[in-house]
Amino acid sequence: MAEAMKIAVILPPRFVFDQNKPNSIETVVRTINSGSRFLESLSIVCDEGADTGTDFHTIKVPAYRDRSSRFKAIRAVLEELRPDFLEIHQHAPTGYQLVSRLGATPSVFYRHNVVRMPRNFITKWRHQRRYAAFDAHLFVSDFARRTFTRAFPKFRESSFAVPNPIALEQWSAPDIPKENIIAFAGRAAPEKGIAQLAQALVPILKDNPSWKAELALGCWDKHKEWTEEVTSCLTPLNEQCILHRDLPLSDVKRVLQRSKIAVVPSVWHEPFGLAAIEAHAAGCAVVSSGRGGLREASGGHAIYLKDVTAAEIASALNDLIGAPDRLKSLAESGLEFTRTHHNVEVRANQLDTIRQIIVENCHRP
Repeated sequence: MAEAMKIAVILPPRFVFDQNKPNSIETVVRTINSGSRFLESLSIVCDEGADTGTDFHTIKVPAYRDRSSRFKAIRAVLEELRPDFLEIHQHAPTGYQLVSRLGATPSVFYRHNVVRMPRNFITKWRHQRRYAAFDAHLFVSDFARRTFTRAFPKFRESSFAVPNPIALEQWSAPDIPKENIIAFAGRAAPEKGIAQLAQALVPILKDNPSWKAELALGCWDKHKEWTEEVTSCLTPLNEQCILHRDLPLSDVKRVLQRSKIAVVPSVWHEPFGLAAIEAHAAGCAVVSSGRGGLREASGGHAIYLKDVTAAEIASALNDLIGAPDRLKSLAESGLEFTRTHHNVEVRANQLDTIRQIIVENCHRP
């Protein structure tokens, strides 16, 4: 039964699973399942709208604006597919509707963010009732799992963590010469620490004219005015600081592969820190805020900021720029840590084992 398990992976609304322009959740889904022993019997259910195809078996539903129509379309797909296991990613309302109607099928809710503590008893009761519909809950870091079980202790025994993996061979490029570049890759959003990083880069680049910075900023339009305002201080630096808007993933990789340093200055608690392991895999020395799951991502192989301020970021960058041997050593140890701890084989095996445990422990008729 286990080796032939038919799995349906349900992506959230507006997720199209485009191979060339994936969001972070789609990247995790694609990467971890590429090593799954259930790959041949696994289907990705997503919305229509991808510009490029995929090497996975996908089932596309119309990109309905209303939740009810989308639910009906997915339910029809699942009734025909008849999966042995439902894996619903990130969108709890969709998942709750599906498992309520298909309750005999073992299910897991796969969460890629950090749960907020309920504001009051009513909120906690409402969320707890919804979460109880799932057989298990899966998180992208131990930090995210602990946060959830503190808020909802009744689910402690049915919650699991599988840290995000990375396909190292897609990011590591030892033949590409490293340049004096400080990189950032992530969403153009306040919680990513872009304002503090921009302020730090002004004196760093002025004092180190042989260095450049490249910021690969995604989802530019969502916070366009804010991003333009907080990065305006970089305009006088001209070509010494380049802002890239909404690069395809292949170009983001090239930015990191050419860079010596990557900064992950998140001011919020990252659920895991995919940007950090991507930077490690690309051979960068990493400066990190260490917030949330970022310490799990980097272990002891990053420089951690005491606080996310321009002064702290500038100090960390100065230390690395002034110590080339330390910079190189940190990059090499981070790469090896990522190769050992975050490889696809290890994480895919963890996920597949958890899938089997959930199915085997599900005793509903």
